[in-house]
Amino acid sequence: ISTLTSQAGDKARGFAEDGKSQATDLLQTLAQIVADAAGSVEERLGGQYAGVGRRASDTISTLASRLDERSVDDLVEDARAFVQR
Repeated sequence: ISTLTSQAGDKARGFAEDGKSQATDLLQTLAQIVADAAGSVEERLGGQYAGVGRRASDTISTLASRLDERSVDDLVEDARAFVQR
């Protein structure tokens, strides 16, 4: 039974790692889309309006980087701590 439990844990960890990687990739793609949109806004309306988009893009990119840097175990522990609050 402990072998099955270990195998199930390994499989779940693998799925979690894949999900984390996909989420990180999607966030980076979204950050690029927002940055591109900010460039279009700047061309049409000026820099003051594009700044909001650039800040949003930077924030999304930072989130993606932080997610990528954390281990699945750390993310699970953060979720547990959040739920317990």
